[in-house]
Amino acid sequence: MIYTLTATGANFDEINIQADVITNFCVINKVGSSTHTISKLKGNSSTEVYPTINHSSGTLTFGPSSIGSQELHTFSSTGSTTRVITFEASGEVVIFGSNPEGGNAFDIDGSNLTVNVPTGNQHIDFVAPAGGLDTTAFSGIPILKFPNMRVLAGGEDMEFVGMFAKGLTVLSGYTSDLLLDEFSFSTGGFSLPSGMTITDSSTNITFRGDTGEDADITTSGVNMKSVGITLDAPGQGTSDVRLLDNYNAPTSTTTIIRGNLHLGSGGVPRNYTTGRLVSTGTSVRGINFLSGGVLALKGLSATDIVLTVDGGILPDNFSLFNTGGSARISVDHSTTDAIFQGGGYSYPELAFDSPTVSAVLSITGDNTFQDMTAPGSVAKTIQFAAASTTTFEEFNVNGISGNLISLRSSNALLSYDFVKNGTGIVSCNYLDIQRSDASPSTLTWYAGTTSTDSGNNTGWIFTDPPGSGSATHRMFMVF
Repeated sequence: MIYTLTATGANFDEINIQADVITNFCVINKVGSSTHTISKLKGNSSTEVYPTINHSSGTLTFGPSSIGSQELHTFSSTGSTTRVITFEASGEVVIFGSNPEGGNAFDIDGSNLTVNVPTGNQHIDFVAPAGGLDTTAFSGIPILKFPNMRVLAGGEDMEFVGMFAKGLTVLSGYTSDLLLDEFSFSTGGFSLPSGMTITDSSTNITFRGDTGEDADITTSGVNMKSVGITLDAPGQGTSDVRLLDNYNAPTSTTTIIRGNLHLGSGGVPRNYTTGRLVSTGTSVRGINFLSGGVLALKGLSATDIVLTVDGGILPDNFSLFNTGGSARISVDHSTTDAIFQGGGYSYPELAFDSPTVSAVLSITGDNTFQDMTAPGSVAKTIQFAAASTTTFEEFNVNGISGNLISLRSSNALLSYDFVKNGTGIVSCNYLDIQRSDASPSTLTWYAGTTSTDSGNNTGWIFTDPPGSGSATHRMFMVF
């Protein structure tokens, strides 16, 4: 049996559902253009029977926490009629989604809806107990910002689809899978417990902070798979996303449109793993490496552009902060080749970590690097755009015996330039160099006797630097 309460001019006050079987529940229809306040709705927890609200017109207000939380089976506000939903300060709505009738637990649609969320600690909480809805779904409109969302407990899968909330927090009592599809957040941040699973079909989470609004992200070691972070913050350079722990989304595309991504928080650097990173346009944005953060680029296809940065006509609107110390960008493409479109910016150390034999890393743009390395034990090639100029604070690319690291131009008929900043020398081993013009050209760039001069190089010295003490070049006989 289904009980229906329809209100056109009165508030819903102190409604307590005491149905004794799970097939009984209450549908509350909010119709008409007047304002109605939900001051206290309670269900029957022993039989898991809770009221459902269908909001079709007018203004609906959820009361403050002083009168207790509102307990609902589901909530919907759909249609083309003008509607308003207001959440009073510190109000709390708990949606159980526990009855077997189906449908979305929280269903929002229609362009004629206004949502008012004043400053405060409002929450919409979800509980998805086993035996309830097969899928507790949540759909909405990205341009409307709802209160903080929390998943308290449950054993059924949850889907958060097309919704903008202050934040999303999943507590450790939730034990099933979570699907995220076009979910946006702001100051409430994003937090997951350890041990849970993100479904394979999930998409990026998007930060949409206004001016001065920041957010923290905690994933507790959960594999985020294809769920990268998109920064599209109207606050642009005044809005920051901070990583409170390492973020691992190896098959994602990270997009920075406006706002700053901090690889860490409180001076503690973190690691961020993604398939590729894209940041283009003229909005103010950037990446803060906190002098130790690691950006790992895994690649998503056989020959993949793992990084694209373009400041357009306003290049100063993109910034990289605190790139010194142990900060690093790792290109660890396990398939074949990778492309690094640097856009002419100053980067931390670039490490070509790919373990693939004969892999090629192609670098475009007149970029600056704190250092460049190529760890590993296989032969690889680093290719630079013809006629480009790359500036290094340090250069520590070294191969091993039998597996040289090749330095090449994108055009075999044109050279590329290397410039060493500051004092000190470059000392390398086991390189194969061609078409490289290195400066300063006086006693700075030592390729070592183990390297190969493949022609058309200037500034490189194919001997060991003075005082290197190489046993292969010094023999002393003692009698």
